Amino acid sequence: MNRIDSTMDDMANTKFLTLYSTLIKQFTTTTQFTNTEVVCLLIIYYKFVQINGPNAKQMKKKQMYNLFLVLFRIYDMTIIERILLNITADVVYISPEAWMKLFTVFLSKKLDERIQFAYKLPQQQQQQQLEAVASCPPR
Repeated sequence: MNRIDSTMDDMANTKFLTLYSTLIKQFTTTTQFTNTEVVCLLIIYYKFVQINGPNAKQMKKKQMYNLFLVLFRIYDMTIIERILLNITADVVYISPEAWMKLFTVFLSKKLDERIQFAYKLPQQQQQQQLEAVASCPPR
C-alpha cells in the first residue's frame, strides 16, 4: 500500500483517506494550497484528533489553545479566543473546516485577507451590536 505518512500503519492511512478524501478535494480547489499541502495539514489535524481516543471525530479546543501557545507563541488568551471565534462557533471542538480556515489565513500571502480576518467580528458579537443599536431610543 502507498502510505501517505510513514508514521501511520496501513489501517490508519486507509482510515484517514476514507474520512478526509472529500475534504482534501474540496480544500485543494477552494484554498491556495496544493493537494500535498492540504493532505499534510489534514494529517496533522487527524493526529490531534487521534489523541482524543479511537472514536473521536474532531480536535478539542483545548488542543488548539496549546497549539497557539507553543507553535504560534501567542500567549494572550483574549487574542486566541478572538481568533477561535472567527473560525468556529463551537465552544468545545475544532472542525477540519475551521482548522483549514485558520491555516488559510495564517499562511496567506495576501495582506488584505489577513487584515480582513483580524478585524472581522464574530457572528455573535455582530448580532449583539445590532441588537444594542436597535434597542437604543432615537435622538
